[in-house]
Amino acid sequence: MSAGAMPPGTNADAATLAADRPSRAAAALVVRATLGGAFARERGRLALAVAAIALGVALGYAIGLVNRAAIDEFAGGMSALSGAADLDVRGPRTGFDEALYPAVTQVDGVAVVSPVVEVDVQLAGRDGTLRIHGVDAFRAAAVTPALVGNASTPLDVLAPGKVFLSPAAARALGVAPGQRLAVRSGSDDVALDVAGLTPDGGGQVYGTMDIGAVQDLFRRTGTLTRLDLRLAPGADVERLRTRIAALLPPGVVVAPPAAGVDATTRLSRAYRVNLDVLALVALFRAACWCSRRRRLRSRVAARSSHYCARSASPEASCWRSCSAKPR
Repeated sequence: MSAGAMPPGTNADAATLAADRPSRAAAALVVRATLGGAFARERGRLALAVAAIALGVALGYAIGLVNRAAIDEFAGGMSALSGAADLDVRGPRTGFDEALYPAVTQVDGVAVVSPVVEVDVQLAGRDGTLRIHGVDAFRAAAVTPALVGNASTPLDVLAPGKVFLSPAAARALGVAPGQRLAVRSGSDDVALDVAGLTPDGGGQVYGTMDIGAVQDLFRRTGTLTRLDLRLAPGADVERLRTRIAALLPPGVVVAPPAAGVDATTRLSRAYRVNLDVLALVALFRAACWCSRRRRLRSRVAARSSHYCARSASPEASCWRSCSAKPR
């Protein structure tokens, strides 16, 4: 190959580049015309619209993250508090008759039944409430160990004036074992001795006491709030669920502990969908408002140009000269 000769394919590459130049120039012209037209006249509104869209996307993503974190925390707390329970018998907040407890224990296939009384007590001298679970420590140890306090003295779990706090509750209330926690019982203030802490309850804020002490102290004698059931190995959960449901009075249901998490998830999903729909409606209204303003400006501009054209016509000049007042 001579020194002045061009390598093969160079002519073809040059022809390709020459052919691409018009298309690139056309694309640049389109971009310049687009950015230099309406966008150039309304740069502030364009920047505001882009910022609003970006904020809406960020809010939607943040709502999803918060929703997922809340559901995970709730599920973890439910898993810790329900322990090894296969089924839960739950009633209204006022509770149900404790005579249901022995009836459920006699169902074939039920290994352990742990009765629970839940009360939300007002803290004396503080804002807020504390949920206290009254449990039978011996039965709860086999089903829901997170509701059994770590006592230095074994009899403390049966003492009427002793309460065990979850680690999260102790941190939130600023109370340590050996100190006292004042709560409201009716119109009276009652001081409870913090006898210790419970095992990690999944970050949940709660306290536990003996079930008899809770019933007597907070006027819940003869009532229960929940029954935690652990079934025998190999038992058919659905069959036992049907049998137990036949024993329950109106307002009392039996379901796996995960049913509460599913209900919360559905409620949270519905709330998130409502927020998304509201965001779409707001975006649609903003788009309609911008489009209406653009149409109004176009209509005003068209009428102004039409008026200017009529004013500049010979007929309009003649009419103005004839209608002018003589001086």
